[in-house]
Amino acid sequence: MGRPASIRVFSWFFWALEVYIWLIIIRIMVSWIISNHYNPMLSLTFELTDPPLNFLKKVIPPLKFFGAYSTDMAVMLVLFAVLVFRHFYRAFSCGDPDA
Repeated sequence: MGRPASIRVFSWFFWALEVYIWLIIIRIMVSWIISNHYNPMLSLTFELTDPPLNFLKKVIPPLKFFGAYSTDMAVMLVLFAVLVFRHFYRAFSCGDPDA
């Protein structure tokens, strides 16, 4: 007959988290390789991942190494938080997204 609505909502939310995780990973890799972000797909990636990162960048400054080099900890913290949230969401929710 079809899956219950709660499982469908769970599936959509779970896969939205998966897409967001990949967008953050793409953002990290692009920041290492490409210096300009004028590509439409890259600008979409940055627009979708910027809100939580901009908030955390105000709170957590980049770590400076060897003078000119710095590491943005906000990106790693957001990625870690989303991964942990996804794990607990899947563990404590009502269904399996693969079902």
